[in-house]
Amino acid sequence: MMMLATISANVQTASEPTSVAPAWAVLPLAFVTLIVVAVHWVALGQADMPRWRKSIRTANGLVMMLTIPVLAYGFGVVSPQNQRHFILTWVLATGLMSLVMLLALADVLHSWYVLWRARRVMMRRAAKARQLLLKQVVEEGHEASNASVS
Repeated sequence: MMMLATISANVQTASEPTSVAPAWAVLPLAFVTLIVVAVHWVALGQADMPRWRKSIRTANGLVMMLTIPVLAYGFGVVSPQNQRHFILTWVLATGLMSLVMLLALADVLHSWYVLWRARRVMMRRAAKARQLLLKQVVEEGHEASNASVS
């Protein structure tokens, strides 16, 4: 409720200093983006994926849902002439965006680790299969040479 009061108090009229972008363009886009991220975040609850991946993506969704209103406020509401609010908004937005990037990086690194582990298991299975096949070929060779000698 406090955030809405702050936003409504800072919405500029034509005679006041303007924000970085017009609020009529930024706020509806932010609202739609927030809805899309929220729907995706809720869908993650029913997704069949490893626990770590789901945890990282759930956390990232929450951080994105916090970041979107801050960015909307920074672009469409706060004026650069209001230096204190402008700087605080953009420091917060930059910090949240950095957190989103770090969580995305954690997701990528975890995916690489899962891929590396799966490849390692496959290589071990392939090596065992190769050894069994070689053993079978050698045994068949012995049987064939024994049969030709007799």
